[in-house]
Amino acid sequence: MPAIPLLTTTVTEHVFINSNMMEIHLATPNGFLYTPGQFIQVIIPGTDNKLTRSYSLASIPSDKDLELCIKITPGGTTDTYFQHLKPGDEVVIRGPFGQFVHKEDDRVAYIATGSGLAPIMGLIRHDLYTKKQTAPVHVWFGVRNEKDIFWLERLETMARDFPHFTYTLTLSQPTSTWSGSVGRVTEHVTKNNVLYDKWFICGNAQMVKDIRHILKEKSVPEALIHQEIF
Repeated sequence: MPAIPLLTTTVTEHVFINSNMMEIHLATPNGFLYTPGQFIQVIIPGTDNKLTRSYSLASIPSDKDLELCIKITPGGTTDTYFQHLKPGDEVVIRGPFGQFVHKEDDRVAYIATGSGLAPIMGLIRHDLYTKKQTAPVHVWFGVRNEKDIFWLERLETMARDFPHFTYTLTLSQPTSTWSGSVGRVTEHVTKNNVLYDKWFICGNAQMVKDIRHILKEKSVPEALIHQEIF
């Protein structure tokens, strides 16, 4: 199998979207084709192209830029690199990769925690804006507390514009002023009896394992469950 070539692009936007999550936009390289839900590798400079980090694309092909959602943990080599990027800086990437995709007009359930919302955002936007899907779409999105929320405005806009799209935002450790849903996403999925044609799960390994167990108990066929561990 031939090596996937390296591509050079530039940063067009770089902003924190919550206390530890960064949204980075990269100019789409000429001829770069991808399917929503796929990911790219970012080459970290100064490592002889040996150190890479994989990030799912939150964008869709009709967008002008590639959009990444990156969780920042202060102190790491890669975190320092991403925090110091600014518009106009060059970034070397490789890809796309991954099979966390779907093309049919299905009733789809998405489940995400933290930055796991990135590929799911691309998939949902592709469902609604590109495919103009009319089948029900729902996303359960879980974070720890209010400081960890991001892209809520996007979810609200899609829910307003597309009646068949709904979402559940739930906080596992909210403050006393939070008036929305409380608990882990696993608790909310167990309460829902709506049947979906496909399930896409993205987040930490334990959450993915727990959701798979729940779906198995609901007799959901293995072939309908797709996962990506972050």
